[in-house]
Amino acid sequence: MAPTMSYVLLVFGMALLPAVNGQCINVTLPNILNLGECLGTTLRACPDTSAGLIPDLTRVLGCVVQILPQIGSPVSVLYNVVGLLEAVVSRLGLSADIGGLTDILCNPLGIPLFSCGTFSPGNIACQEPLQISLPSVFNIGACLNRTLLLCEEGSTISDPILRELFQAVGCILSVSPDGLQLDLVSSLVCPLVDVLNSSLDEFTSVLPFRFLTRGITRAIRSLTNNLLGAVGNCNK
Repeated sequence: MAPTMSYVLLVFGMALLPAVNGQCINVTLPNILNLGECLGTTLRACPDTSAGLIPDLTRVLGCVVQILPQIGSPVSVLYNVVGLLEAVVSRLGLSADIGGLTDILCNPLGIPLFSCGTFSPGNIACQEPLQISLPSVFNIGACLNRTLLLCEEGSTISDPILRELFQAVGCILSVSPDGLQLDLVSSLVCPLVDVLNSSLDEFTSVLPFRFLTRGITRAIRSLTNNLLGAVGNCNK
């Protein structure tokens, strides 16, 4: 995965503060594409218990992933979140060759038709950085303290910031206990299914001949059906 995700969510100055039951992590997040609006005000105060972390993390992960359609062409976006999609598929107990599917989409017939190495977010400006507070449990701090990049208000978002952002989301999934992962994974499935479907639409619009797209169409439809079958209806 390329360095485009230097954590829009994670340009953190992190500090440990005493909480009612344990410790809290103060995190400074870059604010792009109305991320702050999506997060709302519920994360301004640290939950009293570690149990309060799950709905908070679910909101963080869901809000981050919902910006995907706005930061690049669908095939390019899919290429850059392969690791995250692989983590989701694995946590749901499914199997799929995500890397193979993405390679076919990016390089049909060996021809690089799409700019898969970058997000190409354009001139997206960062707003005032967000301050949130989370309980420090199951080593979540290690996922949110992996970048030194900061997207200051008025500056333009870059590929490295975006890449590390989504790498952090994958990290959170990997360190969370098995019993808590389904809620977190479920918050990511529908946005990722949208990326898969949009990528297929973009691919078939460039290669409209059905005999060239039949195999990849079947594979992606099977994957999206399995993902949705594992978590239920996205229209809830």
